[in-house]
Amino acid sequence: MKPIAIVNPDFDDYLSIRYEFTNVCNYSCNYCWPDSHAGTTKWPDFDLICKNFDHLITIYKTHFNKKILYLAYNKSLINEIENKITKLNIKNLYPMTIDSLIYNVWKKIKKINNNPEIIDMKPNELSNLYSWIKNKPYGMKKYYIKHYNNFCKNAEILNIEDYCKKILNKEIPFLVSLWNDNIKNKFITYEGLRKQALIYHFCKNNIDNNYDAIFIDEAQDFDSVMLKILLNDTTIPKIFVGDPKQSIYGFKGCINTFNHLPKDSLNINFYSTFRIGNPACQIISNAFKDLLMFTKNINETRYEDDDNFTINENYTYLFRSWKHLLNTAKDIKNG
Repeated sequence: MKPIAIVNPDFDDYLSIRYEFTNVCNYSCNYCWPDSHAGTTKWPDFDLICKNFDHLITIYKTHFNKKILYLAYNKSLINEIENKITKLNIKNLYPMTIDSLIYNVWKKIKKINNNPEIIDMKPNELSNLYSWIKNKPYGMKKYYIKHYNNFCKNAEILNIEDYCKKILNKEIPFLVSLWNDNIKNKFITYEGLRKQALIYHFCKNNIDNNYDAIFIDEAQDFDSVMLKILLNDTTIPKIFVGDPKQSIYGFKGCINTFNHLPKDSLNINFYSTFRIGNPACQIISNAFKDLLMFTKNINETRYEDDDNFTINENYTYLFRSWKHLLNTAKDIKNG
């Protein structure tokens, strides 16, 4: 099940299509599939919804002047979309990661013409920045980095001194200095740029003035800081698409975005998949209490548990952690 949420649709013209359609047809709009108003079908009728979406696409083809910002967290996804829009000759879709967006807006605001290096804050980087800590215990370096990152990911506490008092119950002078140096651009991290964008509202007006709507793909990969920036500092329509069951960045602080959107957001659930066929699709769907999924893949996909797995056939291992990959590899004999 893949949910879609539309945010900020509270105006008459939603991407040149009236919002009455995207919400619930009130039998008086001019953009629905004509038979919607016949009175014989009531929402939510699946066939009617499909026909309306086809009608929506037909209308939207006349509005290529609308500029759509396509956002994702994963760079690989952006590369994939860039290849697709090149092949399809799409001119009004602008794909970028949330980090590249904030990086470019930050450069514009600070009037920076070059491309400053982004570092991944690790103990050796900390030693390179501050010579006094070079020979200090490794655990000390990890401590400062941990709380620097935790502060950057905290969407509620916007002041480093407050973070020290509320989270650590004491003043940490070096942590304060570390953040202040970040603000002064002594070093630059993506985590730090996101936090600055949240505090100083880098994106306010910068996105609204350049785009007509935002499409956020794989929204389950976003954390609370990214989401708050989009919700607080943009007013143009936003479409969040994702699947909470495919979340893989929990260790980086990602959240189930769909649980944190405004209450008046329009939510649409998609239940079809083209990735796998039956009987595997039906077996997987039945295995989860809250997972309703139907396949539109005409090919057969078998599902075999460990007891019935045939080792002589071609197969692919899928892992969600390095730990499981390495443990499995250790036990597999070279074939």
